[in-house]
Amino acid sequence: MLEGWLDYHRALLLAKCAGLDDEQRKRRPVGTSLMSLHGLVRHLADVERNWFRRVLQRQPGMPACSLRWICNHMIEEYAQHNGHADLIRELIDGTVSS
Repeated sequence: MLEGWLDYHRALLLAKCAGLDDEQRKRRPVGTSLMSLHGLVRHLADVERNWFRRVLQRQPGMPACSLRWICNHMIEEYAQHNGHADLIRELIDGTVSS
């Protein structure tokens, strides 16, 4: 079930980027923010890679976390940033998700 929710949120973020060219995905439509859709995708990929490595590669010196905890954390992280992506996409081209 957790894997399914994580896949759903990954796909949702990609859908929010669909139909935009590179310039649009990299655009930072809020003058006081460095956020872009491109940046959100990169951020989430880096965070996901970092968290899953802690469990799967059992890196020394890292606090132990269960795979369940990491999946829940990543679902929360994607959900939060998908909300940001909605706002960014609307500012870029007016597209509003339903």
